[in-house]
Amino acid sequence: MKHTPLVSIIFSVLFIGSLSAQPIAKYQYAKRIVDAVEQKKEICFFTNFDIRITDKKYQLKEVLGSEKGYDFNMITSVEKGKKGQIFVGTVSGLWLLHNKKPTFIKTFENTVITCLSYNHTTNELWVGTTGKGVMLLKSNGSVSYYDKKDGLDNSIHKLFVDSKSRVWVSYPFSYFKMFDGKEWIDKTKEFSSILWAKDIKEDKSNTLWIGTQASGLKTQKEDKWTTFIKDPKTFAGFIVNTIIVDEKDTKWISSESGIFKYDNATWTQYFVDSLKAKQNKGHVFKILKFGDDILANLFEETIIINDGKQIATLDVNMPNDIPFTNLTKPFFSKEGDIYLINTKLGIVKLEGDKFTTIKQPSKDTTCSNCPAIIDSLGNIIVGTEKHGLLKLINGSWQKQTIEIKKNILTLFQDNNTLWVGAVQGIYEYNSGKLIEHSLNDPVLKNVGANGIVKDKTNNIWVNGYNAIYRYSNNKWEKIESELLKDNDINDIQFDAEGTLWVATYKGIAYYKNNEWQIIRNDENNNSLWGFRKIIIDPQTDKKCFYGSSGIFAYTNSNTLRKMELGVPLNTNFAISPQNEIYYYLNNALVKMNKIIHP
Repeated sequence: MKHTPLVSIIFSVLFIGSLSAQPIAKYQYAKRIVDAVEQKKEICFFTNFDIRITDKKYQLKEVLGSEKGYDFNMITSVEKGKKGQIFVGTVSGLWLLHNKKPTFIKTFENTVITCLSYNHTTNELWVGTTGKGVMLLKSNGSVSYYDKKDGLDNSIHKLFVDSKSRVWVSYPFSYFKMFDGKEWIDKTKEFSSILWAKDIKEDKSNTLWIGTQASGLKTQKEDKWTTFIKDPKTFAGFIVNTIIVDEKDTKWISSESGIFKYDNATWTQYFVDSLKAKQNKGHVFKILKFGDDILANLFEETIIINDGKQIATLDVNMPNDIPFTNLTKPFFSKEGDIYLINTKLGIVKLEGDKFTTIKQPSKDTTCSNCPAIIDSLGNIIVGTEKHGLLKLINGSWQKQTIEIKKNILTLFQDNNTLWVGAVQGIYEYNSGKLIEHSLNDPVLKNVGANGIVKDKTNNIWVNGYNAIYRYSNNKWEKIESELLKDNDINDIQFDAEGTLWVATYKGIAYYKNNEWQIIRNDENNNSLWGFRKIIIDPQTDKKCFYGSSGIFAYTNSNTLRKMELGVPLNTNFAISPQNEIYYYLNNALVKMNKIIHP
């Protein structure tokens, strides 16, 4: 554990000037409410990129954001201090809000703040990050770091300081640890959850309530654990998003099955039937409570519930917000224009610093992760799971002559030819003519084509479920390897030298001079898995691989080194024709300035 000085004024309610933020990403506006804090006669709502102040009736009074010079660069977490000050964690660093004035405090290089928890006994702020583990900001101005050398992972999902000043920390894939003031104690076995904790609260009896990503709701008191999981008669939910303990010690829980109230050892479903009629079928991502009002964030809207009835829809959004949500990764025109498509085939285009609507979402067409491209004639084309290939013509989606009955997984534009990869086939489409390559070629049976690239000699390469396929001289060849058997292949890319790189579930493979090699461990001999995306820097040809354990760089010694870039998990990357790297996450379009590489 090491200590570095930090100006102690961050814990004061007085400030002298402010520091200039150095955002690491370009962003646009977002609708998602991260949190809200009630202060005197007002409520401060924190969205991804601004602070919106309303009165107690939720009428918007003021917006603190980029238009007033506050570039928060994606707000991730909010925590109230002892003197009424509000700490705000962002992608670019730590802010403090006092008397409706945001002040930038400190930036942490290559680090995203993921969660905050304030110790009201010691007046210390605990900070969870992606990149630097856990940081403790002490009242004397120093910072202590806890990371791998202390037995922690560098990527923290949730932390909480309880009434005994113990610090509970959760990070991906079941790890759960507690700091007793002297050492970090592993509680993973007792926790025995899948993935991670999403929220942690403490009630008046000093019982911890823990909401998990996939194992329902857990409680802990005096090392005794209790689990509530999907049971229609009591609490229903595998994914617990929010826990509220109100002034009466009543618990309010939001899950993928709605809102639940726990009072006097009795569970009550709250407003469930009405929520099921909503677009997300009852999944409540966030709840807030002010007096008798419950505010339920359903991702695309936030509704106000009182006495079990919806009384209004909360509107704290500005006109220049993203027009709609549930967007996926970017796609580009050849000129570099940036587009985003959502799960109901709505499309927005980035123009200047705002998004404009190209196509409103459809009412009856859905696609969880539709591949989208702009063809050589400038038409937007989308591959769907159930509706085949669609082209946007005069503002409407029109089905193309391609009759692909199974899911379309990927699209690749090669001059005037459109290649289509699907669950059970590979298709070539040019000027209305369709060639179904898998129709009479047994090599392509059940190919599962989810990626298509072209090499320097214009051969087409396809990654399937357990093999790579090459199309050369009008003939398909299946390139197999023991390294690829029973191993999901998620991405393929060629580097400048012509080496084929393959991201697989069990490691990073590469194909050079007709030989396969695979890298399964990092430079510290830790096993790696779950690789989903390859990023090759177009300027330097250096390689990075994104997976379940983070982002790893390929070193000259044929090993992988973990990079602390502060990029959250579950990120979809896309590279523009101008070789700029973007990703879209939590309603934010982010442009990476550069990849720091060893």
